[in-house]
This record gives sequence, structure tokens and C-alpha cells, in this order.
Amino acid sequence: MLTYLRTLLSMVVLVGCGSQQTLPVDPVINVSPTALLFRSDLNASFIVGVTPYGTDGLVITNGGQNPLTIHSVTLTGDSAFSLLMPAPAGDCDGGACQKLTIDRSPDSAAIELQFAPTAAKTYHGTLTITSDGTNDGGTVVVPVTAVGVVKDAG
Repeated sequence: MLTYLRTLLSMVVLVGCGSQQTLPVDPVINVSPTALLFRSDLNASFIVGVTPYGTDGLVITNGGQNPLTIHSVTLTGDSAFSLLMPAPAGDCDGGACQKLTIDRSPDSAAIELQFAPTAAKTYHGTLTITSDGTNDGGTVVVPVTAVGVVKDAG
């Protein structure tokens, strides 16, 4: 019986041991999702002139041990899109972004956008995030798409 217990304990220890993934020392920027498609209950479209407008967002995660600094978050393209979070800061690129620091993995920060269509059409934008992340040159570009429709009168 004693031999059986020793064998069982050895197996438990062996099962619990494994290789641990080591994180890179330098900050690594990860963004999810890598593209934003605003969706609503009406065939992935939003009705022109109806509130509340659509909101969507993404999460930035630091995959490294050292803090990740986000230098800028800029939104370009159709004016139907607006950046809600992080809130614009007056001291960062003329108010285009807010500096963020994301501590070591698995810390994260959220970026939120709003969509308010003014016409029935497909809208396109680009969200560009620059950081001191060592991957992809520290810059991530996220395409943004949404559809505005006119509500049927019937």
C-alpha cells in the first residue's frame, strides 16, 4: 500500500509539472479583434438617425513583462465613427489620443468606438494604435466597417 501511495504521489507531481511559457521581457502589443465590424440586430446594419447608436471596441493586451506604453490612438475615415475611449487628451498629438500604460501580461486596456450613420451606405475607417511594443514596429492598424440603412416606412 505504501508503494502504491508513493507511485500515486509521484504521478500527481509529474502531472502537475510542465513547461511554463516564458514571456518576452520587452512589451508586446496584442489587439483583439484585429478588425471591427459594427453589428446590430438588423442584418449587421444601423438605422440612420436612430439612437442609441452602435458602439464596438477592442482590447489591447500586453504580451510582455515590461509595461507597454500606448503613444497614440487615432481614428481616420468616415466621420460617422468617433473614438469614445480612451478619451482624447489635450497633451497628446493635438488631442487625438490619450497615453495609456498597460502593465505586464495579462493586463489590458479597452478602446471603444461609436458609429452614428448619416446616410444609407457602407462606412469605412481605420484605427491606428502606436506603442513601444517590440512586435510589428509597435503599430497596429485595425480596419473599421459599418452599414447605415434607412428604415422602411411600412
